[in-house]
Amino acid sequence: EAPALASVCSERVRLAGAANVLSFAADGKIHADNTDGLGLVADITRNAGLALAGRDVLLVGAGGAAAGVLGPLLQAGVRHITVANRTLARAQALVQAHAGLASLQKAELLALTPQALEANFDLIINATASSLAGDAVPVPAHVLRPGSMAYDMMYGPAAQGFLDWARQHGAVPRDGLGMLVEQAAEAFALWRGVRPPSAQVLKELQATV
Repeated sequence: EAPALASVCSERVRLAGAANVLSFAADGKIHADNTDGLGLVADITRNAGLALAGRDVLLVGAGGAAAGVLGPLLQAGVRHITVANRTLARAQALVQAHAGLASLQKAELLALTPQALEANFDLIINATASSLAGDAVPVPAHVLRPGSMAYDMMYGPAAQGFLDWARQHGAVPRDGLGMLVEQAAEAFALWRGVRPPSAQVLKELQATV
């Protein structure tokens, strides 16, 4: 509902179909933006040190969390993204909504069900609620390459099962705490014009868990 309240919506909001930040300008206009994808990309590239240019990515899920990050992932220069979802039609709709951006970025974009996955990937991102619900990992282990990064947007105890699965299959596990911090830093910058020291904030948070 947030974009409907706004006078101006960013391209990220249009692609995601949702906003998580509203800014109030001096002229009375309300600007809507979505910082989730920016936060994810920042955590992967800056905090985890994984360059995304030329990478093959598996995005698991086709709901709001996946929609919020697909655009920024494409803009980060990835080579290929497969969107895998139990309901194929939802994955296809998400892919179709981003087809123009994928073409502009010269990136491959594909929709599949988890059962149809045959390839392996440099980066696997779990954008489903499987960890929160305590469900099994929603994709087979053969999607991992040796040294792949397996990223769960969940963090804390909820993400532990996914992280253990990744580690057991030779992948590099990472939870979504950094994404949480980085998307908040982007929102703060939109509001205040100053980007807080997100790496320091993340380090302090990690020291408390």
